Amino acid sequence: MNDAAFIKLDSSKREIAALLQNLSLSRIESLAMTCLIDGDSLTSSEIENLTGLRQPEVSVAMKPLCKKGIVESWDQKLSKDRGRPRRYYKLKLTFDTFMRNLENDISAEIECKSHALNRLKQICN
Repeated sequence: MNDAAFIKLDSSKREIAALLQNLSLSRIESLAMTCLIDGDSLTSSEIENLTGLRQPEVSVAMKPLCKKGIVESWDQKLSKDRGRPRRYYKLKLTFDTFMRNLENDISAEIECKSHALNRLKQICN
């Protein structure tokens, strides 16, 4: 990952983002997800400032995370009559639950690939 993308993330969160990227998430998903692991609700702007991502990248990163039920989003207006609403994001699952689900998914994928490799060996021998 590019260090310029880690403008305000501490070394621990940088490592978490890199590990998430190595496991299954895209670069922008892993950066955005890392901002939310403490359980805070953050605006798109706050995620941009923490990660160095641009607004469109935050939206692109959050779309699949919301679709998978990992992150929830909502809009909130600052005042009743003026301005655009702010988009907020928050983890829908605890980070521990997310990690357990990720571990289960990876284990199932490994088992499936192992089965396919063993079957190929049987067929080819």
